[in-house]
Amino acid sequence: MEIKVVKTKFSMLNGAYISLLLIDGALDLSSASYLMQRLDQGHPLKTLEAEAKVIKQFYQFCHSQNIHPASRFSHLNRLTTGEIESLTAFYSVRKDTGEIVASSTFKLRWTVTRKFIKFLWDFYQSRVTSPDLLKAAQIQLGGMEKVFIIHGKSPYRSTNKDKVGLSPELRAEFLDIINPVKENTQNPWKGELVRWRNYCLFLTMILGGNRKGESLGLQLNNFNLVGPQYSRKYFEIVKGDQLKSGYPRKEVPSVKTNGRQIDLSNDLAAIFEYFITEIRPKFKNPKKSTYVFLSLRDGLPLSVITPNESLKTLIKKHPQFEKLLTPHILRNTFHDLLSEKLDSTLDAHGPIAKQGVKTTLQEYAGGWSPGSSMVHKYPKGSIQRRVGELHLALQNKILEETKDGD
Repeated sequence: MEIKVVKTKFSMLNGAYISLLLIDGALDLSSASYLMQRLDQGHPLKTLEAEAKVIKQFYQFCHSQNIHPASRFSHLNRLTTGEIESLTAFYSVRKDTGEIVASSTFKLRWTVTRKFIKFLWDFYQSRVTSPDLLKAAQIQLGGMEKVFIIHGKSPYRSTNKDKVGLSPELRAEFLDIINPVKENTQNPWKGELVRWRNYCLFLTMILGGNRKGESLGLQLNNFNLVGPQYSRKYFEIVKGDQLKSGYPRKEVPSVKTNGRQIDLSNDLAAIFEYFITEIRPKFKNPKKSTYVFLSLRDGLPLSVITPNESLKTLIKKHPQFEKLLTPHILRNTFHDLLSEKLDSTLDAHGPIAKQGVKTTLQEYAGGWSPGSSMVHKYPKGSIQRRVGELHLALQNKILEETKDGD
């Protein structure tokens, strides 16, 4: 049995590519119904792709155990305890190396599988009219759910690593390397346009705390860069509907976090202004798209893999960054600096109050949803102003470090 996850273009959904499963060349209707429901609930396309891959693994497990999910659940017969135990082992290791997977990977597989099975079960149960059969089905489902809960914790120690950024030494070296001036022989990228584009792209991550998708999704009207030196300058991350974005690539960058405004120092604002007004117009068909970061090849917005590929090129020339440099590590670098800055500026607070204020400001700066009741005690405008001040302080600090190394 051949199972594939295929990105299928939907012309009626603004040309969006949605991940669906094909089994022996035919569309699997069970998983397609589930994934389209998830889309209708507003989940990002990247989430649908991840869930489609999990369902593929679930089907592979079922095939190895001679289980036919649709047939089994259509008769409202549950997975047995032994089958769920076997599924635990199947999900716990990588097929290619046999290594134990990270607990977050196992949790994703387990959670998606439970949701998918519940979706199928509810569909078939909804067709039952007999009260006795309905009660029996609910008992079957309840028993299966209990076993899933029991085995839902990974049976191994977590291999998760702390989310850390670049060391101060590598941070300074990275900023020196990506300096776009022609004379910089350390810079691995060819040509003025690519050098400047990558420079500004990665500055949004290391000095703005952006996720990769947030940076790729920036549009010209998200920037406010003009005005007197003392006026506020910033760019805004907007969380919109992926299906309505019109992003002309098979994979649409997603904004996982909440929208927010990123304050910019005068130096950083001048860098972005120069790129937007002097460099970006030199790309192919620059007026065809309003996205800030364009491909040199076709003038369209960047593919989601371009930032990673650009960093791989850098690592090839500077191997000291091997396994230490990704777009997300650049974002982590900003948040490391933010945490250090908050610790130093909140020394006057008691430990409990300090943690509350720190959490609130970190959540806003990262675009995360509130994780504690402390967030609700601070006016949003006040939080935004405070985080803006921190952004400016960090940007000035890092840019000064770079100048000192010249």
